[in-house]
Amino acid sequence: MQIKKCDLTGIKSTEEAYTRFTDAFKLPSCVGRNLDALYDVLSTEVEGPLEIIWSDLDGSATSMSWDTINSMLEVFRCVENDRDDLNLKISE
Repeated sequence: MQIKKCDLTGIKSTEEAYTRFTDAFKLPSCVGRNLDALYDVLSTEVEGPLEIIWSDLDGSATSMSWDTINSMLEVFRCVENDRDDLNLKISE
């Protein structure tokens, strides 16, 4: 089965992240653009295997707060713990 990938490298806002998720994982337009909705859809709605890539966190931090970045990473790690078919590739 082909791996569905979402690359967040270079994002400058949470809105841009949600757009990339919607495009990469073909999410319905009715999915809320908040962390709770993202957790729900990634943990139950999207068939895997999945890969989330986010390189250059420091670059994203020039426009986004570290609190926001860490909140998103926490969601990804929770989903990774819930699923056997999600791979995170995160680097600063």
